[in-house]
Amino acid sequence: MPGRRTVIERFCACAVALVAVLTASIQDVADAVDDTPPAAESSALPTTDPLRDLAGLDGTAAGALATATRVDPPKQRVLMVGDSTLAAVRNATASQALLVGFDPVLDAQGCRRLVWPSCWSDSDLRTPNTVEEAILGTPGPLDVVVVMSGHNDWHDPFGSFVDTIMNAARSKGATRVVWLTLSVGQQPGSGATAIGVYEENTRLLWASAPRHPDLVVADWRTYNQRSAGWMSPDGVHLETRGAFGLADYISRWIAHLDGRACTAPLDPGGPVATPCPNPNTMTRVPNITGLYGI
Repeated sequence: MPGRRTVIERFCACAVALVAVLTASIQDVADAVDDTPPAAESSALPTTDPLRDLAGLDGTAAGALATATRVDPPKQRVLMVGDSTLAAVRNATASQALLVGFDPVLDAQGCRRLVWPSCWSDSDLRTPNTVEEAILGTPGPLDVVVVMSGHNDWHDPFGSFVDTIMNAARSKGATRVVWLTLSVGQQPGSGATAIGVYEENTRLLWASAPRHPDLVVADWRTYNQRSAGWMSPDGVHLETRGAFGLADYISRWIAHLDGRACTAPLDPGGPVATPCPNPNTMTRVPNITGLYGI
């Protein structure tokens, strides 16, 4: 029937056209997805640990990064300057291993004086510079200066020389000067005049302390008299055991000033005092033989 055929043909034509339109729309959507730039894919949330990605599979870089964030406090730079008494630590090189907890600079010369020209050293076969010159000539800044000198300074203005040395230390940046009192001396190795000088210079050192808040008087004179086998027959210079005792003593002083634990106990296997007490308050010396095998 002609009328019915026409309607069917029109319906089929519309259906074909609709399919074509839908097909084109689907293709356009597909093309739009395909045309999405690669950068858009990066906006997706990561599926891996960012720290692990930074470190690599073995985590090496991450470990290095964590290590770099740990900063140890800087050690104080300590100049130890003195005469033949301090030279015992210079000569007994193994004793220098006891100078721990700080950055040590050791300058010890026989017959060294404080400010006036030094004398000829029979042991070093030379005339050294003075304590003042040694301090000023030390390269770089200093935090602490330890002085063990004055045994060769006879009949001089010792008190004013203390002022000179203090100024020299400050000019190098030192905030503390630890000055050891002079040993008692013993006859016949030390004559009566020398023994009198050691006593007088020690008295003048103590008298200088109130003028200098940054001066710490370390009472080595009293401390070493409690020892056994430390001192040579003259009661001033040190045997090898005494060199270890002196190095231990200096380290305890720096630890005390820093508020740190002592660098060693008093006896093998004993407790380590924390914080380290003022050595001027100690009533005995450490067991150097037991601690260090000397």
